[in-house]
Amino acid sequence: MLSRRALITAMLLIAVLRAADISSYVFVEFNPGDGFPYVVINSTAVEPVPIVYIMVERDIIMQEMALNTTMYLPQGVYLALPRRYFAPRPPAPPPGVRGRVVDIEVEGLGVARVVIARNATEIPNAVAYYVYLDAEERGGRYYYKGKPLDVRRPKTPRDRAGGSAQGSEPVGQAEPMYYTETKSGTAVSSWARYVFNPASPINVRNPPSSSYTPVRYFNATGYANNDFVMGTTPWAYLGHGVSDIYLAIQGGSSSSIRYSLCPYSTPTPTPPASPTASPCVRNSQTAPSFGRYLLARISAAPYANSYLWFYAEIYNPLNLPINASIAVVYNRPAPSDGSVYSLLTANWLSSVGQPGYTFGADYGYSVRVSRLLFTVRIPPGAQMPINIALVGLAVYTCSPSSTLTVKIYTPADPNAYVTATGQKYTSAECATYFFSDIYGTLPESAVVPLLAANSTVIPLIIEFNPSLYASYPNRVTVTFKSLFAFGQRWPEIWRHNANNWISSSKTYPYTTLPVKVVFRDYLAFSVWSTAYNLKNESVSPWTDLNILAYAVLTTQVGSSVAYDPPSFPRASLQYIPLDQYLQLKKVCLAFESVKAGAVGSLTTYVSVEGQNPWLEAFASIVSAVTNAIGNTITGYQIISKIFGLAMPSFLGPLGYVVWGLGIFAALVPMSGNINCAPSSDWLSHGYDAGTGYIKAAGWKIGTNELPSYAGGLKVKISMLIDHSFYHSVKTVAPGSGIYVDFFSYAIFDSSNYFTGPLEPYALGVGRFYLKIQ
Repeated sequence: MLSRRALITAMLLIAVLRAADISSYVFVEFNPGDGFPYVVINSTAVEPVPIVYIMVERDIIMQEMALNTTMYLPQGVYLALPRRYFAPRPPAPPPGVRGRVVDIEVEGLGVARVVIARNATEIPNAVAYYVYLDAEERGGRYYYKGKPLDVRRPKTPRDRAGGSAQGSEPVGQAEPMYYTETKSGTAVSSWARYVFNPASPINVRNPPSSSYTPVRYFNATGYANNDFVMGTTPWAYLGHGVSDIYLAIQGGSSSSIRYSLCPYSTPTPTPPASPTASPCVRNSQTAPSFGRYLLARISAAPYANSYLWFYAEIYNPLNLPINASIAVVYNRPAPSDGSVYSLLTANWLSSVGQPGYTFGADYGYSVRVSRLLFTVRIPPGAQMPINIALVGLAVYTCSPSSTLTVKIYTPADPNAYVTATGQKYTSAECATYFFSDIYGTLPESAVVPLLAANSTVIPLIIEFNPSLYASYPNRVTVTFKSLFAFGQRWPEIWRHNANNWISSSKTYPYTTLPVKVVFRDYLAFSVWSTAYNLKNESVSPWTDLNILAYAVLTTQVGSSVAYDPPSFPRASLQYIPLDQYLQLKKVCLAFESVKAGAVGSLTTYVSVEGQNPWLEAFASIVSAVTNAIGNTITGYQIISKIFGLAMPSFLGPLGYVVWGLGIFAALVPMSGNINCAPSSDWLSHGYDAGTGYIKAAGWKIGTNELPSYAGGLKVKISMLIDHSFYHSVKTVAPGSGIYVDFFSYAIFDSSNYFTGPLEPYALGVGRFYLKIQ
């Protein structure tokens, strides 16, 4: 356990930072990345150092709601170091303490020695404390509750080798999205980090006769009336290879938490009898602030080779409502690894705007545009870091500078951003700045804390330097062809060699599908009104542009052995309108069809107005979750609660992504009536609802004869989606988009690759725990 001294010190330190008495701390500009920073007190002791984000209220345009508002944004990442730990000659780290050792020198104070551990094997029970301070900026200085913060930029930090210190691992890049490959062998040499965040109910309270509120998770406990019956449990089956657990808390009456990590050598179908029963290891800590949330990061590295159950509870003596949830980081084979297991990875992409959409907004001559806020969705199992792309950006503004810089970031980590510089090719002050296509990555620190807060939504902020402004008669305009996040994902929480991947003996509850049938590729997009006036092709006023719906297309397929075709290849499309005026009128999918293993047959299934086929269960899960939790928490509500985003109370179920369990429901055939193949090498099928509308759609896919292979084979097939939405108030132009090599499945020549034990739980598409039958 964390020592009593360290725990008390951490509690006092966080309390001091939240209070006005901050003069005893120096805020040193330093980003420890994903490490756990500890300051060396003497040759026998270390204590955790809070990672501080200084927050300042800034103007921002929340374009998805066409709202000009403000939110608190981090201005930098700092370590809060007590002044008394600076010295001319810092002490050596205590014996047994390992990690990257960094000497941080500050002018006039001396040197503080900091050890940055990678996990709890380098510093036992390592914790990372994050503190978000809402500050004011006056005269180039930051003030907290009226008192100045002593913010310093250190001399170049010096890494020190020798002793018991070990260097940290480099941060990997997200793998390319598109490839087709044959692999063999079972030795894994390259690992990556993948994130799952099971859904949790909100506004929970203490059980009777207790001062603690457990974190709870959704479980599917039954199926009735075309709907999954939802229950909750305080235990989370996390499985094998867990690296870190992020615990986010909002509400309650305390910041004290206690948790249990319960490791087993083989998977167990039931949790321990109690959080203190063997083999559970109990621990406690104080959760520091994450904006207006609390966030604790727990290292589970010592138990990475065990199958883990997790339990956590928050001290809540006043029994106030609490929203508490987790995100879990797993080590799994990297997509680029040479083993057959890397073939299990799948694709994901989340875009601003529907396929074929082009954004264009006119901000006029009276609005200063410093930042634009959009959102994208991150699916369960996404690999860290994530890729970001902004294609075709062009900005018209008035500025004496020949260049314009943009930064793309999330408010979770201001030091992690994608940046680019645009150029104007004229001497005129008012002109268009053109940008090359922008690509980059955002690390775990910019993404996972937000996912831990019970959402799959992350905000992307586009910041302009200098700010955009124009005087009459000129007008500021911003256009781009596409803005999206993308990458690879691990399909389920299971270990890479688990028998689950090929098992037909066990099934998902309430369906006849074997557990090897998993949710694979994930395409999410938001539906927007048209960016242009169709009569004169001018850019639309920015106040007319907002989101009308959220949609996701997911593919479903099983792993197979011995040259079998893939099991149950299907695709499903679901959308949630944000008002009663939007309808999906037409939808069509097309796939490459001429190469071996490509799509050989395609059938459309739809749920239309007045009918109740299989997709009713898929659609109704949204209302099921709303009923189960008594309230709907959304992505924007989470952003608002964490970062003080000023916004109206209107919100639909935008961010609580519940796609899911219905993807495993049995298909009922319905014929399609349109095609959208871009050439004779493609196969397509779709449906036009005419005067009616489509509530959801699905496609059953058959494949051609497979190519020859040895070991494992991943087949990736390009996909086109064609759609037509109708809105009775706004114009939504029909569109289409091609996603290169997006649909994927994997097959294997032997079952010997998957001899690991069958794991008893899955997360399902909807982030709910499913106990395998």
